[in-house]
Amino acid sequence: MSEAGARDPFAAYRARLDALGFKPSRRLGQNFLLEPSLHRVIADAAGLLEGDVALEIGAGLGFLTRELAARAAHVVTVEVDPRLARILREDFPAGES
Repeated sequence: MSEAGARDPFAAYRARLDALGFKPSRRLGQNFLLEPSLHRVIADAAGLLEGDVALEIGAGLGFLTRELAARAAHVVTVEVDPRLARILREDFPAGES
């Protein structure tokens, strides 16, 4: 990992978004929760049990998705922005979780 990447773990995602010309849409209510400890708190609060299926609406870049996938048997994501959906498909191939 580069020195910049070590300081900013989301730099790679920013680069991917920049390459897509992505700007968050106010109309879609897009915002990104970038604090990893909050992803864990939210996933823990879901109270998922082994074998559960989680449904995530507005999966965005998949930060919370990763935490849910670590706890549930499967995660189903819904993302209406095709640019973000493309990133999700690349990072979470169908059938992985």
